[in-house]
Amino acid sequence: MSTPKLLGLSTYAVLAQFSCSSVEAVPAGLLRRENETQAARDWRKGTDQVAGELVIDKIPAIDLRYLRRDLENAGWYLVDGSYQMRINVKRGGTYPAVRFIFSRDQDRAGDLDPEFRKTIIAAFDKMATEAFWRVRATLNTAKIPGTHRASINFEARTPISDAMGNPILARRVNERGEKVGEPLPIAPKGTLRVVGYDLKIV
Repeated sequence: MSTPKLLGLSTYAVLAQFSCSSVEAVPAGLLRRENETQAARDWRKGTDQVAGELVIDKIPAIDLRYLRRDLENAGWYLVDGSYQMRINVKRGGTYPAVRFIFSRDQDRAGDLDPEFRKTIIAAFDKMATEAFWRVRATLNTAKIPGTHRASINFEARTPISDAMGNPILARRVNERGEKVGEPLPIAPKGTLRVVGYDLKIV
């Protein structure tokens, strides 16, 4: 039996989540949900690591600039955006997790308040275009038999411009690990695109 596609007909929702190191990276205007409790974290970690088909495994420095438009062209509509302060067990304290939801339900998208839709689109585009991200994607089995939920996680943010909007420069590294040449704008290791019913790094 073949593995369902990440964006196949059995997938009812796409969750795109950005994990940031600071709340300053969260775009303005997004709803803040209640802070994560320890019990909620234990439940989340338990469920997130069970029964999921790993499709993309932690590929760093990926460009997301085309992702939202690719998804919308494939029939996926951005319908929600919010953030939550979550518990950081490794480093202590908390970190913001910014979550966006895409749905095939065009009516749901059409019923959104126009200002809210404008806010979440601007927020997603800001996070997708101002940095490169490490990408991990899983296809999770949903409660309704035969259905799935795609989860795309973006971590290890690599800013590509400074506070003034100037590109961040870096020297290239050769095969021996030596820095060579003049500093150039940092380049991604690939671009995340929708290809058919899947997400691919090209």
